[in-house]
Amino acid sequence: MRAVPVIVFMMVTASNVFYTVNSAGLLEIGSFENKTFYREAEGFSHTYMEFVEFCHSHDLQPASISNHDEQSTVQHHFNETQFYRHLWLGIWDIGSEGQWHWVGQGQGLSSPVQADYSNWDPNHQGGGREENCAIIRNSDFLWVDVPCSFAAVPLCQSDYA
Repeated sequence: MRAVPVIVFMMVTASNVFYTVNSAGLLEIGSFENKTFYREAEGFSHTYMEFVEFCHSHDLQPASISNHDEQSTVQHHFNETQFYRHLWLGIWDIGSEGQWHWVGQGQGLSSPVQADYSNWDPNHQGGGREENCAIIRNSDFLWVDVPCSFAAVPLCQSDYA
């Protein structure tokens, strides 16, 4: 995996928190253990497949959130930057309704990894055949299933040892 490009400029939030934006236009939103999370800095929305392609084009993976601490890292970004747009998660239940799997993680779309941790809105996890992809909802940070044609901001990650 190649290194993420160097910093070009910094974004300052209303609470004087600094976030770095690299030359690829990615905003680093936080790290936890062996992951660093990034979002598209301009906040442009994409469909699910465009999101996956966006992450891969930057040598990153669609974001997987494995525990409460990673969820808190992303949620902290929402609160600090007052960025209230839906973010894509690299999870879906295509081909196995109700069984959510993380995509990517070096395995591609055809070899998903079972999702053990979740932060689902109890009313929005089983949208049937029409809602097979998921976002972090901007109003309460819960996960919501949506159609894969929905438009949301890419949330990507880099893994390191």
